[in-house]
Amino acid sequence: MVSEEDFELGDVGYAYPQGFLSFTIDCIDPGYTTDIKQYYYGLDTSSLGDFTLRKHNSNTLAYFSIDGVSIDTTDIYGGVSS
Repeated sequence: MVSEEDFELGDVGYAYPQGFLSFTIDCIDPGYTTDIKQYYYGLDTSSLGDFTLRKHNSNTLAYFSIDGVSIDTTDIYGGVSS
């Protein structure tokens, strides 16, 4: 996990209480897509509809929203995660 404070520029319109998940995917074929699941524990899920998945591009320093995302809750071994 990476904190927004670790980036050179902040994203003024959004808050990132859980930080950013930092990962790299090497794709052989241009245009390749894949599904990624992220799990966060201990979130207040009453405001789940207000969540937006955002990405930070470390090359351009830009932040942007990701389309086609579903955010929901699931029960994993008796603990609810989002």
